[in-house]
Amino acid sequence: MRVISAQTLGGLSLIVGPVLAFVCFLFRPGGVLFNNLLMDNTLAKSVALERIHTLATVSSIGIALGLILALFGQIALLRSLRSSSSDEALSLLGLVFLAVGAVGWVEMQGLNLEMAETSLEYAPSLQSAAAVFGVEFGISLIAGLAIAFGFLLFSLGLASRDEFNRITAGIIAVVSVIALVSQIIGISVTPLLSTMIQINRICYVFWAIWSISLGVGFLRRSASKPSHEGTGN
Repeated sequence: MRVISAQTLGGLSLIVGPVLAFVCFLFRPGGVLFNNLLMDNTLAKSVALERIHTLATVSSIGIALGLILALFGQIALLRSLRSSSSDEALSLLGLVFLAVGAVGWVEMQGLNLEMAETSLEYAPSLQSAAAVFGVEFGISLIAGLAIAFGFLLFSLGLASRDEFNRITAGIIAVVSVIALVSQIIGISVTPLLSTMIQINRICYVFWAIWSISLGVGFLRRSASKPSHEGTGN
């Protein structure tokens, strides 16, 4: 049986992970296509998750799986570079922030599953959902900061390497700065929070497209050269 290489699996993960997470987010109750609610509306989100319980469960699991795959792909990509230069150090630091943010987002999916079990006719259950929502909301704010800062450092590190498209990496760095600033504004100015959340969602689309691009380049490189050599796009 043919054993899949770490590079091939990493490339596939960079492609499948972000797409899976994004598609599941589109269909998640309270996401984009179903009940596009404000993230600070506890009752509305609880109602959405409870009424479409199966979709909420499947989408939460899909988002978590997609995030884990994307993180693995980023680790595999950075590992393939095998350099002791400062640009790799910058990308490695970015990877740490991305890992912290991804863990936060995965935890949020578990909390969503808990909120989906809310009994809307039972007051204590609604109170419990409100508490869970508060924890999830706090995690989302910190995780969003970590993800934005992580992509900023990761893209700046790759932008200085010849193996990667510097213009694209530079664009992603700018997008990451926008996401970072909007996240800070959203945390600091409550009335603007919903608008800032929408901006961050748009930034995720750019991050996902870039990850897919990196994954495609990763696969091409692994197919044409031995798996121990670096790759990029």
